[in-house]
Amino acid sequence: MKKIISLLSFFVCIFSFTACINPVGGTEQYKKEIDYVNHANGDYSIKVTNETSKKLVAFKGAPSVSNMIGGIPANASNHGLPLKKSVFTTTSDFVLYVVTEDDYLENIDNLAALTDIPYARLYAYYNTNAANNYVYKISSVMGGSGKIVLQNNTDYNIELRKDGPNGETIGYTAARTINTTFYVNPDDYYIFPVFRKYDQTLNEIVTVFPVDEDGDPKVRSAHVDSANPMEINARDFTAGVKFTAGYSYVTIVNSSSDGVSFYDGANSTPVLTSTGGKIINSGKSLTFAIPMELVAADSSTGHYQYAESKSYSQYRIGSVMGGVTNSVYLSGSDSTLFTFEAGKNYIFTVSGSDYKHLNVELTNTDTVSF
Repeated sequence: MKKIISLLSFFVCIFSFTACINPVGGTEQYKKEIDYVNHANGDYSIKVTNETSKKLVAFKGAPSVSNMIGGIPANASNHGLPLKKSVFTTTSDFVLYVVTEDDYLENIDNLAALTDIPYARLYAYYNTNAANNYVYKISSVMGGSGKIVLQNNTDYNIELRKDGPNGETIGYTAARTINTTFYVNPDDYYIFPVFRKYDQTLNEIVTVFPVDEDGDPKVRSAHVDSANPMEINARDFTAGVKFTAGYSYVTIVNSSSDGVSFYDGANSTPVLTSTGGKIINSGKSLTFAIPMELVAADSSTGHYQYAESKSYSQYRIGSVMGGVTNSVYLSGSDSTLFTFEAGKNYIFTVSGSDYKHLNVELTNTDTVSF
């Protein structure tokens, strides 16, 4: 009888202990705490498109309770994550960690365990003084059984892109990090490295591409599956190579009396900065990236390189009120070309008493450093 009572007492203790750790309804309660509401039309922090069929949970930095932003529904487009004042306290770039809801719930008592095995890592930016309109994309190739392992013992932040320097983003890792693993669907991969950093002076993310001695973008290729991981050493991209800007930059200083935007031709949708800004308030400035073309230097050998300059005539400035209809051209007219050189920043100042009487002039030119 004493043995039976002892056994009953033992099981009661075990049940009580388990209930304390994982109370009845605990998982469902944790699910309810994830904010999956689309805040895009209200107060949001950043926007995300989820091309996968997984429900995801996003963090600003390494996964932790204090860093959690909110949830991203499966197949969501332009999903606005909530603006948590305790998480987004200042303007800054950061690593956007994304994990599946299942992994989040399984590791709820030890979220730090997800730091090295997230579903995706993206380089992101939040601006306290501008609308964060840029939409970050979580690629459909993520979350598979294949592995791409990056050793980044360099001084550069690196973004890996698929099928071209301007292709979709596989993932991101900060400088001086090793064994960063990206889980991807089995396939043939052509991986192009891109180096990125936030320039506080420009308030813009600066992007450069490593190229070889012929000017071709550096690339790694391999078939990736569960038995064949792709190992990448970032030093292979930096040792003995040179960097090309791939972009020119335009800073618009607004000295007019109205807010203005930057337009590409007759397109009525304003151009976004890489950090998501599109309206330049009176007395403020924003910087925009102008892409250089990847051109065939020798079509017989398939040799491509980034152009050192590009001439455009279509870029223009219009007020928020007047839009592209009442806009003025950076070059002076729609038939006058303006040449942008890679790695240069062109500073234009806008003046005018109202949206119908805007003027724009080039006031300075700087070289962008990386």
